[in-house]
Amino acid sequence: MERILKSFKDLFICENPVKRHLMYVLLMILPSIAATFAGIVDKETPKEVMVVLFALAVFFLFLSFVPGLYLLGFGMEFYELRLKGEAGVPKITSELFVKGLKTLPLTIIWCIYFLAAMGIVIGFPVFVSIASAMTIKDNPIAIAAIIVFAFFLITLLFIGLIILSSFMQYVFIKFVKKYKFRAEFINPFVLVDYIRKSFKDTIMVMLKMTLTGFIVNAVTSILTGIIIVFMMAFVFISVLLIPEKAGEDNIYHPIVILLMVPFSSLAGIIQLYASSLVGFAAADQYVEIYKNKIEPTENDLDI
Repeated sequence: MERILKSFKDLFICENPVKRHLMYVLLMILPSIAATFAGIVDKETPKEVMVVLFALAVFFLFLSFVPGLYLLGFGMEFYELRLKGEAGVPKITSELFVKGLKTLPLTIIWCIYFLAAMGIVIGFPVFVSIASAMTIKDNPIAIAAIIVFAFFLITLLFIGLIILSSFMQYVFIKFVKKYKFRAEFINPFVLVDYIRKSFKDTIMVMLKMTLTGFIVNAVTSILTGIIIVFMMAFVFISVLLIPEKAGEDNIYHPIVILLMVPFSSLAGIIQLYASSLVGFAAADQYVEIYKNKIEPTENDLDI
C-alpha cells in the first residue's frame, strides 16, 4: 500500500503540478466530445438526427488526432522521466507531439496484435462450441453444457490476455530510450522473455493496481453520477420548456443535445483523468520492474 501511495504522490511532485495536470486534462476535451456525440446515438435515434450526430462525432474525432498524439507523447515522456529517476508528470511542449508521432506506428502494431489475440480468444471457443453443438443438436443438456464451457473458456482466455497485455508496457518503456525501431519491438514473442524475467513482480503490480482502479472508479462514479443527475434535471426542464409538441423526439432537440454534450463530456473527462492517474501510478512501478529485472540482463545495442 505504501508503494502505491508513493506512486500517486510522485505524480504531483514537479514544477507547477496543477498547471501540468490541467493542461493534460485539456487535451482530453476533444476526444471526450467525440465520444459523447457517438454515445448519444442508439437504435431509437431518428435517422436525420443520427446522421448529424455521427457527422459531429467524426468531425471531433478528426480534430482529436493532434491532442491524441500529445496524449500518446505524454505517456512516453512519463516513461522517460521515470527511467531517469524523476518524479512528476511531463510538461506540455511541442516535443510531446513529435514523440507521439514517433510512437504511433508501434502503438498501431501492438493494437493489431491485441485485437488479433482477442479475436482468437473469442472466435476459437465459439467455433468449437458451434461445431460441437451441430453434432449433438438433439441433446439440449449437452448443448447447454457446451455453452457454459465456452463462456468459461472465453473468460479464462480473456483474463490471460489481460495479464499478457501488462507485459506490453516493457516494449514501450524500452522504445522510449532511443525512439528507434528494432526487430524486437514488433516481435510479439518478445513478451515471453519479459514474462520469464518479471512474471511475479508484474502480476503483483497488475493485481494491486487493478484493485486500486476499482476503488478509484467507484469514487469517480459517484462524482460523475451527480453530474449525470444534474444533466438529467436540466434535460427534463428543457424538454418541458421547448415550445413544440411534447414527445420522445424532444430528447433529440438541438437545445437538449447542447445541454447533454457538456455534462456528458465533463463526466467522461473526470473518469478518463482518474483512470489515467491509476495508469501512471502503475506505469511508475512497471518502470521500476524494468530497471531492476529486465534492463540489467539486456544488451542495449541496436539491432
